[in-house]
Amino acid sequence: VRINEFLADGTQGSDWIELYNPTAATVDLADWYLSDDVADLTKWPLPAGFIPAHGYATFDNITTFGLSRDGEELVLSYLPGTTEDRVADAVQFKAQEPDISLGRYPDGSDYWFRLLSSPGAANANPIPDLVIDELMYHPVDPNEEYIELYNPLSEMVWLGDETVAWRLDGAVDYTFPAGTSMSAGDRLVVVGFDPAVETSRLDAFLAAYETDQSRVGVRIVGPWRGNLSNRGERVALEKSLPGDNPADPLAWVIVDEVIYSDTAPWSAGPDGQGEALQRITADPGASGNEPTNWQAAA
Repeated sequence: VRINEFLADGTQGSDWIELYNPTAATVDLADWYLSDDVADLTKWPLPAGFIPAHGYATFDNITTFGLSRDGEELVLSYLPGTTEDRVADAVQFKAQEPDISLGRYPDGSDYWFRLLSSPGAANANPIPDLVIDELMYHPVDPNEEYIELYNPLSEMVWLGDETVAWRLDGAVDYTFPAGTSMSAGDRLVVVGFDPAVETSRLDAFLAAYETDQSRVGVRIVGPWRGNLSNRGERVALEKSLPGDNPADPLAWVIVDEVIYSDTAPWSAGPDGQGEALQRITADPGASGNEPTNWQAAA
């Protein structure tokens, strides 16, 4: 059994959690538990019942814990008091927008998406948004690293305004200046230097890729803090979730994420051989964490 979908901030003020049985046999829910704390796995015993083969069970009457919309962990355990005791599934998540759930797509698969909520039914309709489109994480010259974003939507997206901020998180930290926007089909390149000030570095960067900014046809912005590991790590595009109290720390929604690697099944070409790691499709149902959705490219 897997945690399949959940919502921590519904408009009715009610959390709900959906489980999915990917097997061909009915599963008895006796001795199964949900918790928001790996140190206390038995917080909420699942009610007596069964999940049919390839079926769902949804719970919205959880009384011993509530999910935080700002993010936390959710743990599913099977604890009959025998050698079969185990954590069956777990997920750590960041902030959730109102009425937008997090779910596996397709049901029971490995990758999580922002979804239009569908408790008790097949997960569908991953929400389209900006994506991380290309990474140069191990160039011949470390000064030539970059991250490229792409807007696959048919409308402009603002990367920051009076209430919402956007950033890159993980391997590098970069907050987009308020007023930054990406029109439909736009690409935006983020680098580790300030192209508006360090013009000689910008010239060298463009020369290294045998191009100029007018041919590139995209904006180049920076600087980020940090660097892209040659071995692999996490890069995420996130936006802030405005809270009720402006004094509270910002919570962040993951818009897109890639945890890349330099080992199989990831392509070896971008690992110091002069190629970039390039996303194959920006389809909203194709995860940035899926290695087969990336290829080595010029």
